[in-house]
Amino acid sequence: MRLKFLERSDKKFVSRTIPTKSEGIIPRYFVAKFVSGARHGVYTRDSFSILPFYKSQINYGITYNIPMSDKYKMRENEKAYFVTLTVVDWLDVFTRKNHKLKLVESFINCQKHKGLEIYGWCLMSSHLHMIARASGRQILPDILRDLKKYTAKAIIQQIEDEPESRKEWLLARFKYNGKYLKRIENYKFWQDGNHTEIIFSNNFFYQKLDYIHKNPVEEMIVSNPEDYYFSPARNYAGMDSLLSVVLETKKLMTY
Repeated sequence: MRLKFLERSDKKFVSRTIPTKSEGIIPRYFVAKFVSGARHGVYTRDSFSILPFYKSQINYGITYNIPMSDKYKMRENEKAYFVTLTVVDWLDVFTRKNHKLKLVESFINCQKHKGLEIYGWCLMSSHLHMIARASGRQILPDILRDLKKYTAKAIIQQIEDEPESRKEWLLARFKYNGKYLKRIENYKFWQDGNHTEIIFSNNFFYQKLDYIHKNPVEEMIVSNPEDYYFSPARNYAGMDSLLSVVLETKKLMTY
């Protein structure tokens, strides 16, 4: 008796089988159990781990749906990517100037010392959009990992030390999100992973850059893109800005 499951590959689900408990074999590709609401499954080694996996957690005789994360992995180190980083629970942390400036400070440090090239960025209340690539020895996933690790600790420290009317509520949410993760000592600030899309053409680059510029306008934060300090629209308008970016000359786009 064997257990069937589905593995998504190239946007398709492929039927696979694994041995059942009666055969006494635990497949190598089982590394983590996935539980989210009513959905259950098992991620493979080529995917990312959500929870620790133990043999006792396998529900034998059940068909699993295996959504692979390859779509959002950064595999080509020399390429630029459109990246989105999101705070846990989509908490509106970046409504405070001090938290925003702490993130900008980390960007500048990564530009100077880690080879981070930024072509566009937009900081919203609960998430960050960025077009970036790594030009030094470090790869982009490692730079983002270090950036998230530093900013998480620094911003939580700000929340603890400085006046913040939502302090207890925010810290409670951060603590809850890290409660069942052994690698988290106290608080979890950023969501796991980075939603990334490779910049595969000039048209796609300008689409994403245009989206970044218009994001604060669409959210009715400002009337004009260049009025928002936490985006590259000011750089492109030749105005003073908080962060240096690599400026690209806009070319004629054909669709």
